[in-house]
Parts: sequence; structure tokens; C-alpha cells
Amino acid sequence: MANNNIEIEIKLPISKKQSEELIRKLGQSSKKIGTSRQIDDYYTPPHKNFFKPDPPVEYLRIRKSQKGDSFNYKYWYTNKKGVSTHCDEYETVIKNVQELEKILKVLKFKKIITIDKKRVNFIYQEKYKISLDTVQKLGNFIEIEALLGSDNIQKTRSELFNLAKELGVETSEPDKNGYVYLLMKKEGLIR
Repeated sequence: MANNNIEIEIKLPISKKQSEELIRKLGQSSKKIGTSRQIDDYYTPPHKNFFKPDPPVEYLRIRKSQKGDSFNYKYWYTNKKGVSTHCDEYETVIKNVQELEKILKVLKFKKIITIDKKRVNFIYQEKYKISLDTVQKLGNFIEIEALLGSDNIQKTRSELFNLAKELGVETSEPDKNGYVYLLMKKEGLIR
């Protein structure tokens, strides 16, 4: 997370072969910080449907991972073209995920969708976190996140795209709305 609960990142689709090549390449030039499987359940509250706007801008997530479970809320900001530029992000560790799930159920929160992914993480030049994801039903992606705070979101996003190009990643079709949106569209939950 970059600065005071503000996250600036980009996400780009890549091929399985390119993902394997990047894992090798980054393994030589970066610090590998781990591999994990993450199962993310997304919820909407009873008073407001987070998934009604197209694209959704609010997400409430429970993440289950062998590295520990977490509870997360994100609010995404978009530019005039509808492209997500950054988000406010609040996250905390959960000690008992089953009890939190029960609480959400009693409060009438509805689970909308689950994202299941395998992720390989690297720290690059102490300034960027690079994640190579294999997402069930969606394929492979690279996510590049700024680790250092910035008051200039657009400049930081440009740096992220430049880094992607340096890594040989095609940047003309970035993912604009995240895995949740992509999977919901694929499964017909959003038109």
C-alpha cells in the first residue's frame, strides 16, 4: 500500500508463457517475497448494492490465504474515461474467518462472487510490488503496485506503465476494473 491507505496499481493480462518468463526474469533481478493461493469472497451490504454500478467502485472482501486471513474494503476512483486510477484501501487481519462470515450473514451481507488465484510476489527496486497472478476462469495477469507514497497519482501510474513496458508487457489493454468485474461479466452477473 502506497500512502495513507491509498493504493496505486495497474493490472495487465499476460499469457501463461509470459508469466513463466517474468517469474524467471524477476527471480534474477528482484526480491521474491513469496507464493500464495488467495481465495477472495466479495460481499455487498443489505443497505446498498456495491455491484449495481457498472463498473462497481466499492468492494468488501474476506481473503483466505495460507499467510493469514484478512478483511478489506476498497473504494475505487475513476477518471473521465471510466478507468480506475487508485483506491482508498482499509484492511485488517482476521483471527477467525468463520466467525466473521457468520457475523456478515446475520447482518444480511450477501456473498456475490469468489476469486481464486495463485500469486507470486516480488519487490522490484524497493519501489514496486510486482505480482504474477493465475486466476481461475480468467487466466494470467501482472499487477504492479507503487510502494512509495506519491501526491501525483497520474505520474505514478505513468511510472507503473513504463515499468511494465521495460518488462516486455503489452500495455495497450490494461484491466480497468479488476478480477471481480471480469469474472462477474464472464459469468453473466454484469452485462
